[in-house]
Amino acid sequence: GQEVPHLHFHIFGGEKVGKMVS
Repeated sequence: GQEVPHLHFHIFGGEKVGKMVS
């Protein structure tokens, strides 16, 4: 599911967290 983590990405900073998790 990308919808749940996507919300957290926006809270932390989006692209920054997205790259680390992805």
